[in-house]
Amino acid sequence: MLGFLILPRATLVLSDFNAPASQNNVGQISGVMEAGGWYSTVLQEEAFGFVNKTGVTQFRLRFFRDDDDDMRADVIRFFSGNAAAAYRPVLIVYYLP
Repeated sequence: MLGFLILPRATLVLSDFNAPASQNNVGQISGVMEAGGWYSTVLQEEAFGFVNKTGVTQFRLRFFRDDDDDMRADVIRFFSGNAAAAYRPVLIVYYLP
């Protein structure tokens, strides 16, 4: 599930991790990478107002369960906005009527 945290600064700080989300449970990523190395979700309509169109929007991810009991590490990797430019996440918004 995805949650939003809208903040006025462009970089992460320690207090971001404890700050309450502006909106919770706004979408779901399947965990299966799509062609081209993308992950996607359809955001619920109530989330639209929490996307900062001119600044930074932070997303929080959480998992439904702790693991799948296959005795292997369960990992999905995303880089933060503080990463080198080539690795920063990109938010692409498509409006579908």
